[in-house]
Amino acid sequence: MRLSGQDVERGTFSHRHAHVFYQDHDGCYVPINSVTPGNSSTRNFIASCSHLSEYAVLGFEYGYAQTNPNTLCLWEAQFGDFANGAQIMIDTMVMSGETKWNISHGLVLLLPHGYDGNGPEHSSSRVERFLQLSDAHDEPPTEDNPER
Repeated sequence: MRLSGQDVERGTFSHRHAHVFYQDHDGCYVPINSVTPGNSSTRNFIASCSHLSEYAVLGFEYGYAQTNPNTLCLWEAQFGDFANGAQIMIDTMVMSGETKWNISHGLVLLLPHGYDGNGPEHSSSRVERFLQLSDAHDEPPTEDNPER
């Protein structure tokens, strides 16, 4: 499982404290990795703090999700205007890529809603835009119906 976005290790939403940082030495403890038994060197959960280039980070996660279909990839827009910075990637790749190239992905977008932050643009990612993009009737073309 991969989680990317600004400040996701410390957490903004429900995954707060995905990493607990030691105060007396370098390093951190990732509590969710101790839930599953197994090799302690295996990292089951990766929280990757990204820089403020939502377009680039979402593009990377989209490609990662396509090439690694057994990995759950999550991209978090900490605030609504962060999702706005990635809107071109969302429109041209994430929402329409499967129809264009017939390659599915399992990328999950974690979006803010309501007034969780500081003011209307910083808070809301305008969820209505995403609802309009998620029309269930969009299906990839088939041999029987190439126009689909």
